[in-house]
Amino acid sequence: MSKKLGLKLSTKGVIIAKLPSAARHLVAELKTLGITYNTADTTRDLGVDFSFSRKPAVRKCILKQRILKSKGTLNRIYRIAKVTRRARVLFSGAGYSKSTWGHQASAITLQEWSKIGVAVANAAGFGKGRCRYSALCIAYGPEGQPFTRAIKETFILWFKLILPLIKQNNPILTHIEDSWNQIQQEMKQQDTAITLEQGLKRADGIAAHITVILSSLKWKPIQYDGWEDPQGNTWQLHADFDRPFPIITVIHAIIDSYHEHMVPVAAKHFEGSSIISAIASETTLAHNKTLKNKKKFPELAILETIQAGACWPCNRVNDTLDKGASCALCGLQHTDKWHTYWTCPHLQQAEDEAITKSQHLIAELNEEKIAYYNRAIIQKHELDPGSLVMPLDDYTLEIKPHNRDIARWDIGALWPSGYYFGDGSGGRYSQYPTLTRCGVGVHYVDLNKTPTYNMSTPLPGEVQSNNRAEIYAILIVVQNIELAAKIDFFTDNKIARDTYNKGKDRARLANHADLWAEIFTHIEDKYIDLTVYWIPSHTDKHPEKKEKAPSWMQDWHVKGNDEADTLAGAAAALHEIPNRIAQPIVQACTNLRLIQNRLIQVTKMFPQRAHNKTILKNIIYKPTYQDRVLELMSASKHDCILHNNRIYCHQCATSIHIKAPNIRDFLESSCLPIIYTYSHAVGHLHTHHTHRITVYGGIYMCLKCGATGSRKLVKLARECKRPTAAGKINIEAYAKGRPPPGYDGWPYKRIHCNDNIIINNIQMQIDRIRKAYEQQYANPSTESESENSAWECEEIQDTHMGGSSSESD
Repeated sequence: MSKKLGLKLSTKGVIIAKLPSAARHLVAELKTLGITYNTADTTRDLGVDFSFSRKPAVRKCILKQRILKSKGTLNRIYRIAKVTRRARVLFSGAGYSKSTWGHQASAITLQEWSKIGVAVANAAGFGKGRCRYSALCIAYGPEGQPFTRAIKETFILWFKLILPLIKQNNPILTHIEDSWNQIQQEMKQQDTAITLEQGLKRADGIAAHITVILSSLKWKPIQYDGWEDPQGNTWQLHADFDRPFPIITVIHAIIDSYHEHMVPVAAKHFEGSSIISAIASETTLAHNKTLKNKKKFPELAILETIQAGACWPCNRVNDTLDKGASCALCGLQHTDKWHTYWTCPHLQQAEDEAITKSQHLIAELNEEKIAYYNRAIIQKHELDPGSLVMPLDDYTLEIKPHNRDIARWDIGALWPSGYYFGDGSGGRYSQYPTLTRCGVGVHYVDLNKTPTYNMSTPLPGEVQSNNRAEIYAILIVVQNIELAAKIDFFTDNKIARDTYNKGKDRARLANHADLWAEIFTHIEDKYIDLTVYWIPSHTDKHPEKKEKAPSWMQDWHVKGNDEADTLAGAAAALHEIPNRIAQPIVQACTNLRLIQNRLIQVTKMFPQRAHNKTILKNIIYKPTYQDRVLELMSASKHDCILHNNRIYCHQCATSIHIKAPNIRDFLESSCLPIIYTYSHAVGHLHTHHTHRITVYGGIYMCLKCGATGSRKLVKLARECKRPTAAGKINIEAYAKGRPPPGYDGWPYKRIHCNDNIIINNIQMQIDRIRKAYEQQYANPSTESESENSAWECEEIQDTHMGGSSSESD
């Protein structure tokens, strides 16, 4: 079958066996069939390591090799990132997968993760002195940096493996539970408190990998399907869709634990004393997104450098390099960061808007308070409004007619089929995540396309986001709709539309899986025919959005979406946080934005600092090895020609490889031309001078390439090349005294050829060379170079007809 399809077995395949001798035996057997394979201790199949060896070092060797091979890719990304920081996206695509493929089954140690993190931080474009943890969070986001991304991929794979088994009640769960308990016992016996580095070195397999990550982050992996977080909350896995396990939520909780674990590490860096809790990444990086959208890339690069701790003010230069650096603006010696960015006299006279608007902060905030913002970041604890203003778990749904002519719905009445428009709003403080209190609005249009009813409610629950409010609008409709209803639901949220169209299995893994679980449960129980459509928002205010609108969208669709948006905004305004509680948080975010703009502008005012670079006044060209050889060839007594990395002399018929250790001695020696008095000729062809000819059994043979000739000279008349398979057989036959293949009637007797005549001609040539050599010694004017020459003459013995030989170089 493979021959018909034209398929061939790959030569990259290897054979792994529990017994090495069995693997070698299989290799030998396959070789007899023309199939070449090698043996190995471990290999990779479908991205997962496999080996019979129980040694962790053997099982992880391929993963280590893959990390080493990815260094070239990361270095190339780093070189591109020196030109533009946008090159960091190359790591998110190819660099990450090439470095960490298969890490779920073969855990990468923390030391190896550290090496990857250094390379990735360099590839992000940050210079020396940056805080690696901060640089990775800024460049790739808190959940996009390598280790947090690996945590997410590992746990998603575990859930995909374990959920179908729980749903089917597969008997293999008993073995998984036993293995899980065994891993727990081994970890308790080895260490009472295992560190992340120690655990990753011991982890072998995805179950052990999961256990190590949870234990090192202070989680309790009680069972394979149930864990307890550091706060004492229990996370239990369920297979039923109506009891959804918040997969994304628990992954986010584990990643948050990792960030809390890394806060003490980041606090040890320059200006890291202000990092006492997890960074409010969304608020901190909000200005970064604004600069990126406005395409202010120089300002964005400066802000990222400050946030990553890679900025070098005068006090850092003096403390680190022990240099007498002074303020570049006023020239004052031994200045600190407070002087550099705030109290420098040169800044008091600056007229730049970013500096004048933030000048009042010097009087309002003391030096210690501003130090918290000098890294241009803000902590989560500064944005916490407290538990007194947490939203309720349930609100009353308010239903009103669209106008006075429409009768009110009876309380408890089910909603009819028709067109429903849903929207969500974050209210006045939507740009402050901790202050956001969302509202939900639903607008009903009957089958005659007449606006009928308006429904609105605040978004219940602790999680307050615009996406959740948009999904909650769908839930409100399916909760109150009548049986077997047909609904056309319109939303301006593409995420909600796409998640619903992918089905409930995909919605189970999405954000807000608890809402999607209720939505699909109502759809199945009530036999609802629900279709979700997307339309752009506010097309009346932004006409350019109509270009992306679907072709079927009409004016009544735009009015329905605007009505739902108005209802959601009104619901959010009724339940927003009181101003006395929100104002301090708003002021803190405003101060952060002012300080970020000030740090950017002050940094731009500094002149470019001179770097300690070696200036080459006289550039000296260093010749290469081949240049030196060519120089020796030009001054040599030999008539040299370089061909295929070998030097040939036509006068003395000698040759040497260009990389030979004695090539200098050869090129500096004297050249004594050889006088040819005969030629191996058959017909009109002559043997080429590059062959090493011998007469063996009445035929001409080259002892270098194994070419032969009797009645015709074909290969011997051409330049000598590497021996072919037939040539190797001829040379082997010559060495063992056997006839070459293809010459029957051994010894072969040539017509018009006598070996004794050839031997006599060679002997005459040697005598002439010897006489010329003696004349040079007899003549006192002979050049001194001839004294260093040495010649060796081979002694030719006259043997039987089939064994006589002659050689010429």
